[in-house]
Amino acid sequence: MSGPSIPSAGCEMGDANRPLVGTSETRAIPAKEGVCAGRPQHRERLLLRDEVLSYLRLSDENVQQLINTRQITLIRITGEERFDLHDLDHLIDSYKSTASRRPL
Repeated sequence: MSGPSIPSAGCEMGDANRPLVGTSETRAIPAKEGVCAGRPQHRERLLLRDEVLSYLRLSDENVQQLINTRQITLIRITGEERFDLHDLDHLIDSYKSTASRRPL
């Protein structure tokens, strides 16, 4: 199994016809932010639940537990679930920080 499928543009500006995760639909995604070998890179900020499962490599039950314990926030936009990538990155950083303080 390959790594997570997070919608992002490659390192080239104007990376056209990238597949949308979980669909056969494609769209052009311009590079906007981040850095890839000194060039701009774009990552979608709001992710679907399937993208979160892939990004964190967790089961749906574990992601639901993170929601229930308010470790990540579920955002509903027009009734559809979305998750903020910044929240997920913060969660990862907090787990890394906790792990680094534990004795071996």
